[in-house]
Parts: sequence; structure tokens; C-alpha cells
Amino acid sequence: LLNIWAEAAGKGITVPMSPGYQKISPLHVTDVVRGITGIMDSHDAPNFQSAGKQKAFSLSASDPISLRDLADVFREATGLDLRIEWGALPYRHGEVMDPEIPFPTLPDWAPERSLRAGISEVFRPR
Repeated sequence: LLNIWAEAAGKGITVPMSPGYQKISPLHVTDVVRGITGIMDSHDAPNFQSAGKQKAFSLSASDPISLRDLADVFREATGLDLRIEWGALPYRHGEVMDPEIPFPTLPDWAPERSLRAGISEVFRPR
């Protein structure tokens, strides 16, 4: 989605979107890799097992963000003129509006890279 927005902003194109109230939990790839390597390094630790079985954990941002709010962060982080026509497209059938993560967050892990910093790093015009 961010790539689509960046390309459209660069070309001055308006992007048709759903109403934009569904929430997502984006993470920077470095935070994901850090979480995965943390699991690999600690998979035998007591808090990673229960009765001999592996536990399941999640890696997610602490606060999910709506697509509308993500667009605002994108604009602020990049300085690009992002044009979106909210409500031009319907929600998809079965759209998940506020996903619930059924697993606890990985112990001793939290995202280090902010959404704004990650977007700015990747998409800010040079």
C-alpha cells in the first residue's frame, strides 16, 4: 500500500480507497527480523515452552492504526502530496476492521523503529 501511495503521489494521481477505517499493525522489517532471531535464540527458554510444547507469540505494533491515520503519518513523514478518495471503493467482503491478535507479544520484545521513522527512511524524497 505504501508503495502504491508513493508512486501515486509522485505522479499526482488520486488513489481510490475504501472508507479507510480498518486497522492494521505495520512493523519495520528490522523489528520483525529482531523478533524472529530472538525466538530462534531463546526457543528452549522456560517462557517459550509450556508442558513441553512450544508456545505461540505475536510480533505487532503496540497500537493498530487505521488506514486514514496511516495516510496522515505517510504525508507527514514523506512530505509528499498524497491524494486519496476515501470511500471510492467498498470494503471487501469479510474485511477485518480491527484484527485481534490471539497470541501474547513475544517476551522482552517491542518495536524499536517508529512508523514515522520507517516511512521517512524508505519513502522520503532525496
